[in-house]
Amino acid sequence: ERAKLRKMTLEFMDKPTTPTKLAKHLNIALSEGSRILLELTKQELARCLTPRAKYNRYYTLTERGQALRKKFMSNKQ
Repeated sequence: ERAKLRKMTLEFMDKPTTPTKLAKHLNIALSEGSRILLELTKQELARCLTPRAKYNRYYTLTERGQALRKKFMSNKQ
C-alpha cells in the first residue's frame, strides 16, 4: 500500500505540489500526504522548495525523482 501511494505520488508530481493538494488528489489524510513527501525527500526523490514555510510547503521532484516518474509513466502506456 505505501509503495503504491509513493508511486501514485510520483506520477502526480508533474509540477510542484503541497501535502494538501496531494492528499486531496489521492483521497488520503493530510498527515499521510505529508509523510509520503517526507519519505520521498529522505530518498532524495523530492525536495522542499519552501523549507522555512510553516504552511503550504511546496515539494518538487529531484532529477532522480523525475527519472523514476518518467520510467513509471512510460510503463503505463
